[in-house]
Amino acid sequence: QFHLFGGEERTIDMMHRQDKIPYASLGDIAAISLQFDIKGVEMMIILPRERTPEALKQTAIKYLSTHGLKSINDKLSKHRKVLALPKFKAQYKSSLKDVLKDVGLNRSFSDDAEFPRIAKQHLKISDVIHEAVLKVDEHGAEASAATSVVMNRMMGSINKPEQEIYFTVDRPFLVAIYDKQTNLPIFTGAISEVGAYEKAGEEL
Repeated sequence: QFHLFGGEERTIDMMHRQDKIPYASLGDIAAISLQFDIKGVEMMIILPRERTPEALKQTAIKYLSTHGLKSINDKLSKHRKVLALPKFKAQYKSSLKDVLKDVGLNRSFSDDAEFPRIAKQHLKISDVIHEAVLKVDEHGAEASAATSVVMNRMMGSINKPEQEIYFTVDRPFLVAIYDKQTNLPIFTGAISEVGAYEKAGEEL
């Protein structure tokens, strides 16, 4: 069961992994970090201890940055745990038009725009759309923004063992894909709701 804000419970597909997993317990959060096949890139799952929308927001502000991830990374140590993680897909789409105009690219969006190296006819930019997607299932994790993709095979199904310590992600959480050496976040997000998961047509 995944426990939503407001008390609602939702039945979801959970994946399990038994291993020695880098784990950190701070005053307001617990976190684990999972390695990717790409050297130096990891995915961190952060669980706020307080189960409220405001706590999730404040935790994101505090930890989803280079400084915040470093504060967790410095506390990570390997513990034998069983990770229970839901399959999920997070997607974000936003127009960059206003942002680009704010930094001085007004002409590119106006009738006075000129792009002679692209085409002879008159062109202008109508909009610039940025879309980011993170998909995690039993085949691995895939994160994409524009054309950049990182993926790996990391999760597997196992029988639930006895007398093990669980790290169960059964409530809203934060996720960050980051560079382990620099703590630079590559992809971050807050997952407050997990619904039915659509399987990909092709295995990663």
